[in-house]
Amino acid sequence: MYQINTVSLLLFSFLFISGCEGGKGKGDEHQTSTDKSAMPEKRIIRFGLYASDSPGLEFKKFNPLLKYFETQLKTIDENIEIKFQAYADYDLCIEAITSGECDFVRTGPASYILAQKMNPDIRLLAMEHSKNKTIFKGVIVAADGGPIQKLKDIRGKTFAFGDKNSTIGRYLSQAVLVKEKIYAKDLKSYQYLGRHDLVAKSVISGTHDVGSIKESTFNRYKKKLRVIHEFDNITKPWIASAQLDQKLFLKLQEILVTLNKPELLKIIKKSGFKIATDADYNFVREQMVVAKSFAQGQ
Repeated sequence: MYQINTVSLLLFSFLFISGCEGGKGKGDEHQTSTDKSAMPEKRIIRFGLYASDSPGLEFKKFNPLLKYFETQLKTIDENIEIKFQAYADYDLCIEAITSGECDFVRTGPASYILAQKMNPDIRLLAMEHSKNKTIFKGVIVAADGGPIQKLKDIRGKTFAFGDKNSTIGRYLSQAVLVKEKIYAKDLKSYQYLGRHDLVAKSVISGTHDVGSIKESTFNRYKKKLRVIHEFDNITKPWIASAQLDQKLFLKLQEILVTLNKPELLKIIKKSGFKIATDADYNFVREQMVVAKSFAQGQ
């Protein structure tokens, strides 16, 4: 009896397993094929920028704009997905676009110039404009009501700059000081704080006597700050990596220069985009050369 039950059990197991394997074959192969076709591989396009605010706030701010870009790019490849990356400083953003870690970035003129030196094959997509104007203001500020009234009053004082690669926060403001014959040695001290808002807050608190910030940051804190000097800057370029596919480059460029949606343009606080050339940024190049003398004191 024991032997018969064992044989029966073995036979049943064999038939059960064979049936399962037979059922698995074509049916599962078909299912796998269906799964693959239902879930095509995403084509990731990475957008980066230097985060002047927290990365979370930057993502929330730029997400509607990037979703619009993504929708437009899907007309040439429905599998495209744009990923957002915020960088803590300009160096990281420059490295990302020159290495191809990011496909396109929004950054300052000085960062473009530095990146272009590192990798001449990066490309300008477009530049921002305000009512067709590509010039806006940077300012050197002091605390409102304080003793500093003019540039000459900065001698012997403490100065807060922005990021070491910032157009306004460093290069253009230092070029202003050099033209006034004020060098690093003529200041009590100076420091690079990174973000424009941190510079403004430092001047307001009295931690630093003077600082250089963009006009829009000044407008946020203008009740507590005084403009000592203002100077010109050129609007931000949007840059593509050397690795970005030419078809995608041209489509992105088209998307930017034809963008006319006020609700999206208010994200960057500009009126739109126009085609940019490398020569558009020669003014900043020249000022960066002048600014080299700031630390050298001559």
